[in-house]
Amino acid sequence: MARLRMLGHVGGSYDGNKWPPRGGIVEVGKQSLVDELVRGGLAEILPDLAPEPVIETAEKAPPENTAKRTYKPKPKPRTRKGPQ
Repeated sequence: MARLRMLGHVGGSYDGNKWPPRGGIVEVGKQSLVDELVRGGLAEILPDLAPEPVIETAEKAPPENTAKRTYKPKPKPRTRKGPQ
């Protein structure tokens, strides 16, 4: 089944329903009819609305020779403010 956007006017009906006006969308099950409408410039095929699959990738690991911080810097001593 293909979804089509109508680019021109088609008279008559399809599957018991009138053809949509220009700019309307219709789902057509016959591939031969889809090909005929597209070749004749009366319709264009719309992409499927199904979401694209998400491809998960692993995060890039840092090189093994990367230096790592293994210590915490010591806080600076507080200075007293006020009368001494």
